[in-house]
Amino acid sequence: MSRWIDIGYKWNTGTTYRVREYLKGERIPIQMPSDDMFFQSEYHLPHKAWKWGLKVRKKDLSRVLALLEKESLIPAVESRDIDQ
Repeated sequence: MSRWIDIGYKWNTGTTYRVREYLKGERIPIQMPSDDMFFQSEYHLPHKAWKWGLKVRKKDLSRVLALLEKESLIPAVESRDIDQ
């Protein structure tokens, strides 16, 4: 059974949609603390100032952080402590 862990970053609505679609394209399963129905269409998103976080499987966390860092969606960090 997979353990879901929070990525540790929050983005506004538009950026969260981009991150979500990017991770889906990489075939990485994600969970959102809110209902996924808010993000059915890029043209009907919730309020743009709202902040959202994502959860990924613990085994995918290092890959997700590397991908998001490569795409400049999170700040670059010298070293990360992933064992939580």
